[in-house]
Amino acid sequence: MATPTSTNSLVFLTGSTGFIGSRILSDLLSAQHRVRASVRRAEQISLLTSRHSSSVESGQLQFAVIPSLEDAESVKAAVANDVSCIIHLASPMPGKGDDFETGYLHPAVKGTETILEAARGTKVERVVVMSSVLAMMPLGGLEMEGLHVVGMSLSLSLSLCTQPIVRLYHLF
Repeated sequence: MATPTSTNSLVFLTGSTGFIGSRILSDLLSAQHRVRASVRRAEQISLLTSRHSSSVESGQLQFAVIPSLEDAESVKAAVANDVSCIIHLASPMPGKGDDFETGYLHPAVKGTETILEAARGTKVERVVVMSSVLAMMPLGGLEMEGLHVVGMSLSLSLSLCTQPIVRLYHLF
């Protein structure tokens, strides 16, 4: 059985088109991990493919279209059989309704519960759940016109066991 540190392990990554997720995706691929990235819409696949074409061509990067992480069957299908690690970053985008609790908070909690439930009884050995206010920034968000970034630093390397594959990024 593949462990999260073996290069043939398969990592299921949610939030791969976000600010943090796009960097974690690059780090995972650079560390030679296989990645199944979930996307909400099929159109997002072309953006990730354009940034990681050789990984897609080699089969190192694959995709699962899951419009809502509350859809337990879709999430179970994405992690069943061969995923050894889940990194869960995706969260609903605020501003899609007038009620923060029902439009953002409830779906975020339910999505995380669905991820954890899907991991139960599978080969998943580790689940990492994290988020940030920057989760609301889209891929390429730092390149938006009118946005001025004072600085960016790499402050910490994290590892799933022995091989560093995830870095903590922050703006200051």
